[in-house]
Amino acid sequence: MSVSSFITFEVAQKLLAAGRDVQALIFLDASGPDGRIRKGRLGHRWVHFKNLLKQGKPYLDKLKQERRGERLHAEEMARLKESGPEVAPACDEARSVAQFAPAS
Repeated sequence: MSVSSFITFEVAQKLLAAGRDVQALIFLDASGPDGRIRKGRLGHRWVHFKNLLKQGKPYLDKLKQERRGERLHAEEMARLKESGPEVAPACDEARSVAQFAPAS
């Protein structure tokens, strides 16, 4: 299952604990109870190699952009963790979740 599935479940639990009504919990991107089949290192490299052959430089540019986004996200999460719970999250999505699921 994806990380967003776990986050969705956790937000639903917090809403229920806060007395809110949760009528449905829908996972659109979940892979099933066992998750995805593990490819291993060689399998991942093979997939990247095939995509590189098929798509060329745009594929490398996309990977670079994704990695940059992941790095920036990790830096932001580390900053929030260091500054403690009293600091408001930098993104609107995190603020909206905080409005509906008060910290326990």
